[in-house]
Amino acid sequence: MSRTILSLPLRTASQLNQQSLLWTCRRCLATQSRSDSNQPEFSPSLPSDQRRDAHGKVVPLQRRDWLLKKQLPHDIPRTRLVHSTTDILPDKEKAQRDAIPKHKRTVGVVTSAGLMDRTVTVRLPGQAWNKHIKKWFRKDTKHLVHDPNNSLVVGDVIELHAERYTKHVAFVVGSIVSPFGKPVEDRPPVPTGDDRLAAYKEKRFAKYKRRAERAEKIPRLRLAAEAGDKEARKQLEEILELQRGDRTKQGYVPTASKDKIAA
Repeated sequence: MSRTILSLPLRTASQLNQQSLLWTCRRCLATQSRSDSNQPEFSPSLPSDQRRDAHGKVVPLQRRDWLLKKQLPHDIPRTRLVHSTTDILPDKEKAQRDAIPKHKRTVGVVTSAGLMDRTVTVRLPGQAWNKHIKKWFRKDTKHLVHDPNNSLVVGDVIELHAERYTKHVAFVVGSIVSPFGKPVEDRPPVPTGDDRLAAYKEKRFAKYKRRAERAEKIPRLRLAAEAGDKEARKQLEEILELQRGDRTKQGYVPTASKDKIAA
């Protein structure tokens, strides 16, 4: 059975607000990202009691800022710290960064991209002196550069930061000086020096957490191994081997080749 359809004159339909005709279900509204325009913005350097909203609640820090403010129990490698520009680092890490001499700016051109995952080839200009002709000649060098988000294309002029990742990759992209082809806004963002430092800290904190969890298991596994549990004995030997490797990396040499476990 047919139903009567509401019909309106064209003049009336044209005068209706187009926004009022749009309708969105509640489920879609719940999944949409809400704007945080009402959320006040505070400097990450402020303490928690000074980062409160209108309701008196503490505004949490972003993950990146929280990692940068937290201090590692050891010194950070110079190549990881020299390109950081934030002011929210702990005082010890700031003093370490200020003592590092600044690197000379290195700019190159991307000659190969997309053939390796997160790695591109960059040409750096250079010159070589010919002692027989007594003249300078052009001699460019090529380097493998780490591209964390695959943001580079062939033809980009980029700034390089010295940072060792693998045996053959000793540089990382710092910024795009002059893009070629695809606009920078349409590409994945290039991590800054502070972003790379926060990622390094996150990995180190995760490693210290795993090390503490292993240390908590040792007394329980020792008791089980003394009782004759073969599985506990095997797990204990693995944990002790990992701890021995950590001490060796830190510069300590174990006194015994293997810890003795009572059967």
